[in-house]
Amino acid sequence: MMNYCQVLDHLGEDEYVLKLLLVAIEIAPDKKALLFNAGNHASFFLKKQKFHLALTLLSALIKCDKENPVHWQNIAIAYQSLGERDRARKSLEELIKIEPQNAFALITLAQFYAEQLLFDEAISCCEQLINSGQDIVKAISFKAQILMHKGETVSAINSLKAVLKKYHETDSLWFVLADIQEKTGDILGAYDSLKKCKHILVNSGKRPNEENLTMIENKLRQLQKHIK
Repeated sequence: MMNYCQVLDHLGEDEYVLKLLLVAIEIAPDKKALLFNAGNHASFFLKKQKFHLALTLLSALIKCDKENPVHWQNIAIAYQSLGERDRARKSLEELIKIEPQNAFALITLAQFYAEQLLFDEAISCCEQLINSGQDIVKAISFKAQILMHKGETVSAINSLKAVLKKYHETDSLWFVLADIQEKTGDILGAYDSLKKCKHILVNSGKRPNEENLTMIENKLRQLQKHIK
């Protein structure tokens, strides 16, 4: 049957493929090869942006294997793509129960929690990422921005400066620091941090993103006008 589904895939008969898979899962919910291939088809639906089809199939799969982290992650991606952020968050919370250090789930949950002003929960996700050694720069940057929104600007700046002692050549950390410094009125500090960010980009040995470089140069000119 899986070969037949593959043929239908090539013909673009996605809804018919879904119906066949749902029937097969209902008949043989314990057949591992079937569940594996059905999971692959769910991923194909996501790539094709057939999010409703993916969710229908994933809902059937998760009933057979509630502890499958890939299914929960794909469910979250589908809901997020459809703009159903609350359902996406709940799916990621289920994923975290299975894989507490799942980097995708932690950084995405941190963003969801921050949007809902659940700053402590967002910071907790960032700290779990940092402690597990995953996406450290992204987690540190986001944690600093959350601290700023909490009103803890001194902690935000100090945490970035402490981390920059180790990750001194990380342009994104300097950029975030400059942004926070500017928002707190430290124009000269923001200017110096942004100059370091630009220096790293230009001298990294890689061709910098022209759009990012232009944005930084424009911001430097704006800051320079306010330096007495």
